[in-house]
Amino acid sequence: MKWNKNILRILLIGSFLAINALVLFGISSVWSYLNTGADRSTLLHIGGEGATVYFPEVVWDTTSVEGRPIEKQTLAKIERDYLNGWYVRNTALSTNNNYGIADYFTESARTKLYKILDTNKEKGATFVQTTLEHGPKLNFYSADGTQISFLDKNVSLYKKGF
Repeated sequence: MKWNKNILRILLIGSFLAINALVLFGISSVWSYLNTGADRSTLLHIGGEGATVYFPEVVWDTTSVEGRPIEKQTLAKIERDYLNGWYVRNTALSTNNNYGIADYFTESARTKLYKILDTNKEKGATFVQTTLEHGPKLNFYSADGTQISFLDKNVSLYKKGF
């Protein structure tokens, strides 16, 4: 009879330890799952550098810049944004959709583009266009780097209307 009590005691303590081990394992699994979370770099949903889909030749004229000299890295960022603006404009004219125009154009330029898009929608016209080369001339770059002025008169454009 004493043998049976010891076996029952061992089974009871063993099952207690096994149940506790399973509960702790479950809690740690849930805790580790909840701690995985999102990658901090993706919290703002800011896309990384997108693939370049529009790359005409751009030759900058920086010979007569008022203000401070411009850095190559800053000029590359400006060029990227400038070409993205052209890409959005070309896409808007081919689809008659104003998506993205507000991101790259000033109020007066937006107003003009919206009028062109409205006219194209009324007449059922679309224009597929692309630029082949640009020759922007840098006029001014502010001392604090917040303002820039350039003029691009030498744009080689290919346009097809439907």
